[in-house]
Parts: sequence; structure tokens; C-alpha cells
Amino acid sequence: MIQHVVILTFVPDTSEEQIEGIVSALRGLPDVIDVLDDFTVGRDVGINEHAGDVAVLATFADRDDWQAYLDHPAHQAVVQKLVMPVLASRASLQFER
Repeated sequence: MIQHVVILTFVPDTSEEQIEGIVSALRGLPDVIDVLDDFTVGRDVGINEHAGDVAVLATFADRDDWQAYLDHPAHQAVVQKLVMPVLASRASLQFER
């Protein structure tokens, strides 16, 4: 099992509407990408001023499913159309459970 963790930080002038649009689009991915075993998207709650803005936690059966998710046109559309225009930084890691 592969666990995929992503933390997105957006540029300072990113609007609430843009962030909510990203969160909503990400949350819709399990409806169209069948290799996702579990998928959680959440916004930072503001406890730590050095935190990112949005986190994604996804679970896959194996590395091939993780790669299929990354390459899936629906995932790529969210990344290219919504995330990239406002992205300041991104951190990710994958680990086996």
C-alpha cells in the first residue's frame, strides 16, 4: 500500500474562491479516478503560521495505481488549470504502509 502526502502553499494574493475551487475539484477526483483507495483533502486550520494551505492524503494499492493517478487527465486538469496558477510551493512524499 502506498500513502501519498502533498502540501500545497499558494501565493499570498490567492482568493478564498480560488482555494475553495481547488479543494472542491480535488475532492471530486475519487468520483472519476478509480485507483484511489482513500482520498482526503483539507485546508489548514490556522494553528501554525508556517503551515501550508491545503493538504492531500491519498492511499493506493501499489505504485502502479499511484502513477495512474498522477497521469490521469482529471488530476492533471486540476493541477494545470487550478493549482499551478497560484502555487507558491509544493511538498510531497510517498511511503509504504
